Amino acid sequence: VVSTQSTWVWGRPNTHYHHGMKAGENTLNSLCNRVLIRTIPKNLENYGKLYDANEWLENYVRFMTTPNSHNDTYADSYHRDFFANYQSRQLSGGELKLDQLAGEENHDTASIGALLTIPVVAVSTLISDLKALGVSDGDTIPEVKFQQILQNVKNVSTRHLFFTHKSPKLATYNEIYVEMLLRILLLGPQEPPNKIREIIDGLSAPFRIRFKDIKLSNEPLESTLSQDRKVANSLGIACYIDDSMPLSLYIAYKYADNFLHGILTNTNCGGENCGRGAVLGALLGSASYTNIPQNLVRGLADYENINKEINAFTSALQIYFAQCRSN
Repeated sequence: VVSTQSTWVWGRPNTHYHHGMKAGENTLNSLCNRVLIRTIPKNLENYGKLYDANEWLENYVRFMTTPNSHNDTYADSYHRDFFANYQSRQLSGGELKLDQLAGEENHDTASIGALLTIPVVAVSTLISDLKALGVSDGDTIPEVKFQQILQNVKNVSTRHLFFTHKSPKLATYNEIYVEMLLRILLLGPQEPPNKIREIIDGLSAPFRIRFKDIKLSNEPLESTLSQDRKVANSLGIACYIDDSMPLSLYIAYKYADNFLHGILTNTNCGGENCGRGAVLGALLGSASYTNIPQNLVRGLADYENINKEINAFTSALQIYFAQCRSN
């Protein structure tokens, strides 16, 4: 059911998870995130809103079942479970409800790769809520109103998460991640890195790390990598959310003022650095998007199309938000 070009390497020993992919290409999970991004401007044009769960699910299924839609070797277990249920319902003649096809929770359901699409859902819902509450650009949002928005964003993003990952543990981490994202986004780009660190530290009670004890350094990356790898190995470098989220936040805290060092440290720590990289990139990018090195951006294999998709997405957000000032 799931389309892939790489079945010939399945089952072969010592095969890299993303065998054969070139530098700068998107993994399957990142491609699914791009599918979601592309739905937002279409939803605005067709339905007058931003995020739409049904549109996401229909486009996800269409992408995953289209021949040659990607060249990744690896499909997370949530993809396999979702489409096993999809095929079973088809063969049995049962009602095919796309929002009820997630597999049962297993040992790797609560993994960091589940959070890749969350920023798109969170930001789209944030903009929708700001419009609904009559907040205009430049307005200060009182904490009471922020909490109202935050709770709705948590609810929408958790429901989105459960379409593919039915995991109460993951939902808890998602709520923490969403609050960090929203608070960082609403700070504004001129806030100092310590403001970012205050947010991470203030919301990290469930994690087994004392963020204020992290030694900050302006030394070259080669000088700090050994210590960062020790921390990574002590926290865990696998995909499991109990390991990967604390490590992502450790790196985000330490390198809140240096996007490039944060991303490179994550890469060099190894393990599940794809999912961690997405979470880390969202946090650091939200805090300092103007400091993202352009050689990394333009080094993406599909840069031209990705750039168009992001521009269409951000334009849709701007158009939708502008309507609250004109209504």
